Amino acid sequence: MNCLRDSQVNRFELGSEPLPDKSHLFARITFKEALPEVSKVRLEQTLYAENPTMKPWLEALRGEKTSQTPATLSSIWGISEEESVQRATALVDVGFFERRGSRQAPEFWVPFLYRDALDLIQGSAE
Repeated sequence: MNCLRDSQVNRFELGSEPLPDKSHLFARITFKEALPEVSKVRLEQTLYAENPTMKPWLEALRGEKTSQTPATLSSIWGISEEESVQRATALVDVGFFERRGSRQAPEFWVPFLYRDALDLIQGSAE
């Protein structure tokens, strides 16, 4: 909320147009502007702080695609596909990945919250 507020105040100070609807406190663009800082803080001060052993796994994903399969994760992490599913499931449990796909063909998707902090690229890894 602080990042969002600061971004909105900054927009007002720079002379942006007033909000079109008086029932809204923030312009839509303000959410997008605040997301990179929120993403970084959430990754570093929450996820890394609470799960330090997972930091190398997450850092290995820097610059990768936002949707991964066991095969692509196996390649990134240099482990077997079975181990990559176990590791990805642990990341689902802490809220980093969202599990998609089927049980036979799982996919692991990164929510928008973490994308900016790890410079992730929209799309599916191949």
